[in-house]
Amino acid sequence: MNVRLRKLATTAGPVLFTSAWLYLGSVKSEYSPIREPISRLAAKKAETRVPMSLGLASLACSFHLFASGPASRDVWSARLAHLVAWSTLGIALTPLDSQLGGVPHAVAAGVSYASLAALP
Repeated sequence: MNVRLRKLATTAGPVLFTSAWLYLGSVKSEYSPIREPISRLAAKKAETRVPMSLGLASLACSFHLFASGPASRDVWSARLAHLVAWSTLGIALTPLDSQLGGVPHAVAAGVSYASLAALP
């Protein structure tokens, strides 16, 4: 993948994720970003589940591309970026209010946040 396309893709993921969160949070009347997690927008029975899950998937893909690009020269950064990618995908695959949610969802979210915070 050429450098320009990789930069566009790694930027698009966070933009799509944040845009989905902002838009869907604003149109879902009972959702409050102060009282509820982003994951509530991707919960099993939420009408916003599919678009929010796609936002999470785009974020995961962008971190995978980042880890496979120039960041791969820095092994620590590449590993953390891959961990962000896989754990973010784990958030989407274990939605709240599903049989797979709960603890697995919380673990995936915790790993995602911690690895993102540790990423230089």
